[in-house]
Amino acid sequence: MQLATKDSELSQEKQLKDDLLRHTEAASLYHETEKKLKAVEEKFTKLKDVYTKLREEHITLIRQKAGIEKELRGGDKMVKFARAANQLICSIVRPCILDTIFYSLLKPRHVHICKKNYREFF
Repeated sequence: MQLATKDSELSQEKQLKDDLLRHTEAASLYHETEKKLKAVEEKFTKLKDVYTKLREEHITLIRQKAGIEKELRGGDKMVKFARAANQLICSIVRPCILDTIFYSLLKPRHVHICKKNYREFF
């Protein structure tokens, strides 16, 4: 009977040892997995931070582009306005230049007569 009791105790001890070994392996696996998870979370956080920074820079560049395009449209309007003003000035100045050239080519005594006739004509 003592032998059967000792054999039973030995079986229980073996079972306990196997259970402890399995729990130890599971705990070790859990700790390794936890370390890997922490490393993955750190990488995720870094990537998320890089993405956030890149997104903010992209938004800033889009806004800058819109501002530049707006300025460019304003510049185009200014160019059109300047060209129209230049045409207007040329239409006013050109006859004056032609008059000056015309009068300078005439002899001084005829200038007075031509000026009078020219002004009456226009």
